[in-house]
Amino acid sequence: MEIWRFESNAKKQTFLSIVFVLVGVVLMIVARHNAAGFWLGALLALIGAYALVAGAKKQVTVVDFNSMNITVETFGLFSTKKRGIRFDDIADILIGRLGRSTTAVVFYSLVLKLKSGEEYTLFPPGYFYEDCFDRDVMEKRRSALMKAIALKA
Repeated sequence: MEIWRFESNAKKQTFLSIVFVLVGVVLMIVARHNAAGFWLGALLALIGAYALVAGAKKQVTVVDFNSMNITVETFGLFSTKKRGIRFDDIADILIGRLGRSTTAVVFYSLVLKLKSGEEYTLFPPGYFYEDCFDRDVMEKRRSALMKAIALKA
């Protein structure tokens, strides 16, 4: 069988963080005489700065059909986390959705329901994985994983 390897797009995360900082600073300058506008700008700038320092992460997801294992590595500025999930530990796979169909941005992900009761999100929103906006792609990934799990059981 095959091995799937997906990498998140840290450049898009960083770009979005910089946009938040810039919009916040501009809003603070433009609305310096309006307390609500100033504090909104300060909040946006702080969120963007925090996202740059602590939130800008790269995530690599590897689905290995040979070893029947999913490995998710998250690389942050100060730490690296690694999580392994065996196919045997998965009870169900759902399609997760963040956003509204009336807006231009809807993220899709896979939600693994583990036998322990825990839910784990593969391709989480905000990491900007390739095809994260395409429900059909997530349906195909879900179907392939469900098929592999059924073969193992």
